[in-house]
Amino acid sequence: MNTQLIYVDKESAEVSNNADGSFTNAISEGVIVKQGDAISLEGIAINSISVGSEVIEIPETVKNYDYKTNAMKLNCFFYIHHNYQFTVSFPLAIKKEEIYTDVNAANYGYYKSTDFDGAANFFNLSILRTQLKDDFNNAGKRYYVGCFNHAGTANNPAPAATIDDPLLTPNYARFDFLTTDLEFQVDTGYDNPTNIANKITADFHSGTPSPQYPNLEFLNAEAYYEKPISFSGAGLPYDLYNLSVTNQNASVNTAYAFPRPFNNPDSTLRYWSLYQTLLGVQNPYYYFWGSRLLSSNRQAKNNAYGNYLHSIGEFLNPPHSWNIVSYNNLPFSGGNTIYNDGFVVCSNLPYNQSTIEKLREFIHSQKQLPITEGTTESIRTTDKKFYRWNLLFGRCNPLGRTNDGVGIASPYATLTCETFFSHFASAFYNETTFNAQYINEIDFTLLPNYIINYKGVDYTAKNLAKILDIMIVPVDTGVNGNNEINVGFILNNTSIGGEVYLRGNNILVDFSPTRREANCVMLVNPNVKSGGSTNNIDDYSKIINLGAPDMNMLFDETRGRFAIDNMSWANYIGSGNSDTAVATADQEVITANAQNVIDPQLFSYRDELNNDIPNAYTKYAQSGLGIHDLSVINRDGTSVVIDKNSSVDIKSKYQNSLLSRMGFDYQQIIDTYGIPSVIFDNRTYQSKIIREYPTYFPFPFTTNAEFDTAINESLSVNNNSLPLFDLQLSRNITNVNIASSSAKAFANNPPKKLAFPYWLVKTDIIDGINYTADGKPQNILGVCNRSYTSGDFAFSFNTDYNIIATHDFVLTGIKTSILNPDLTPATIDDATAVIYKIVSPNQQLEANKIAEEIAEEERNKNTKSQ
Repeated sequence: MNTQLIYVDKESAEVSNNADGSFTNAISEGVIVKQGDAISLEGIAINSISVGSEVIEIPETVKNYDYKTNAMKLNCFFYIHHNYQFTVSFPLAIKKEEIYTDVNAANYGYYKSTDFDGAANFFNLSILRTQLKDDFNNAGKRYYVGCFNHAGTANNPAPAATIDDPLLTPNYARFDFLTTDLEFQVDTGYDNPTNIANKITADFHSGTPSPQYPNLEFLNAEAYYEKPISFSGAGLPYDLYNLSVTNQNASVNTAYAFPRPFNNPDSTLRYWSLYQTLLGVQNPYYYFWGSRLLSSNRQAKNNAYGNYLHSIGEFLNPPHSWNIVSYNNLPFSGGNTIYNDGFVVCSNLPYNQSTIEKLREFIHSQKQLPITEGTTESIRTTDKKFYRWNLLFGRCNPLGRTNDGVGIASPYATLTCETFFSHFASAFYNETTFNAQYINEIDFTLLPNYIINYKGVDYTAKNLAKILDIMIVPVDTGVNGNNEINVGFILNNTSIGGEVYLRGNNILVDFSPTRREANCVMLVNPNVKSGGSTNNIDDYSKIINLGAPDMNMLFDETRGRFAIDNMSWANYIGSGNSDTAVATADQEVITANAQNVIDPQLFSYRDELNNDIPNAYTKYAQSGLGIHDLSVINRDGTSVVIDKNSSVDIKSKYQNSLLSRMGFDYQQIIDTYGIPSVIFDNRTYQSKIIREYPTYFPFPFTTNAEFDTAINESLSVNNNSLPLFDLQLSRNITNVNIASSSAKAFANNPPKKLAFPYWLVKTDIIDGINYTADGKPQNILGVCNRSYTSGDFAFSFNTDYNIIATHDFVLTGIKTSILNPDLTPATIDDATAVIYKIVSPNQQLEANKIAEEIAEEERNKNTKSQ
């Protein structure tokens, strides 16, 4: 036989096309292929840098996956810990408070202005205290940072004309968070996991130096500044000239921490508004979705029935577009408010797609697991029957209930966080309770079979409630309500002694700062610049940094998994006011029995007798980032948020994403059953062991410092807060520093090493072998199965099948394509080579063989004829 070997490689190809994985090599003198010649592969060497090492493959494309496989975004909120250094709880202990009292005004019941201690000017912050007596319950906790806006975002809030502008109050404004989108990207191909982790960490830490001069005319160039939130004033602070200020898409942001982030004509700040400042909130989604339901700019109301009740004298004032009210009395009998499962409270919220979308998010964000239901039956998120949410009734007076502090000879009253009795409902759909629905208002008709078009599809109200997993039903308000169709909330059975709930009550959302659900703090920097005076408003720093400057992605070689850590700004011992370097200044600690070291009284509670009562608490960190969503990135660079409510969307977008390939499950990062203020603990984060309470993890997702569980040893200290390591405890010694390090959120799974088990070699020499994927046959001549790898090459040898030429032709070039099993182009490098083999049979031997076969046939015929 006559055998010819033809060598082709990508590096010497005349044409190379990475889009389809092909390269074409010319054969200068041509090769004659005769009829009957056999064509096959002699050898394959796929060159892909690092393929033979302990590496992870990041494919450039995956079939039917429309997003980048090597890049994602973490959508984050900034938070601050309530450590009394830069935060003070509302309401404030001050000598003069005013609230809007016109019940027909949009700002009714909200703070109007404040005069601090009657001082001529407000800017001496040393007097600032909280009036909240039980603020110790909030000490040290996370508060997510944002502000009320009638336009713009918390990153770029819109100004208000005056301090009295009703647009600033929650009845008009929405609440937006200070946000960042951490985009990270790695190279496609093969890379070791440590380098992948380091590259992502570098992306987390990216920032924009400020100022920058983005053109060559640097002598007269206009500088570009990354400015802090809503900064205004003559010139920028020195801090912004001398420091590298990170941009919006980085892990640190510079925020305006002073009670005037909006334009305000009162430059003395003697008067200011709570709703004009940057706030921290403990219950972020209550503020986010609640403001969008309450705001007249965001949510229409159906007030026809309320206007009817006003016309007959039952409502003192008509409802407004900024109120959410109840339209039916709660059943009252024998001195008790009492009703069974299925009782419906009709609201003035219209039953339509826009309202239902907001309500779904709001209700699910407020779900909670009652302590009495914390049993081993409640495993993580599986037993929805235990979860409920509270339908709030009434509004807390911002100054507290009317009987608080009345008899005290004091310029202000002491307050505690209050919750007017809430009415409980299932947080998720319950068929039995839904079918038991009833209402006590003869004007109203419940409509469980009402047809609503939701996102282009018609549903009955019952089926939509089941699909969206919420307990609401449309209510026809009858002739007196112009037959408007309103949202009805289906409640669980309740009996309340001595309380009467009449229609006209504000329900669902209340932003009074004495409402536990609405607890908030004001961000304020009380420090002055070097040489400045606390009596000069221009000397205050006004800005602070927020975020997680040391946020990391890491790879633990022992556990063989990726992990995220340092999502909070660590609590360091620091140098304080020392004039010499402190060797342990960068030691990360958790501080037990913490108090503000600089001023234990600052921003703390002030009692009825004007005494400062400092709180003691556990200080885990200063600030940080919480991940509230994940985004994938289109090939054009635009990002798309993965819908956390859709299992279909999660599967289509998260599967094949970078974090998925690194071993993280989606629910590890986005799990809405978590509670914002919960301390991260690996015991409840990574365990498959049944736990008593399935909400013991934070959402938005974050990590914090941790210490050895043998905490008693760490708390044994002498009178100078230094460790004794004996059997006693802290003995009320304050500021006990416990050496700590960041908790690590490990991926549940090891990373996926290879994207595909083998490669295919496609050729255009001749048709003959069909490889079919998704019903599309391709001419595949060979398979490289990755069994043999060395250095940067994977090898495969001759195949046991070939193609027989059916006619003569001249081969002048060969187009070779290296493909993945799904027929997408493989990621290969230039040294990739293929050796083709053409075998031509010996003509004389073939003629002799044919003659012998003919002779044999003749002999057989003669034998049969005898």
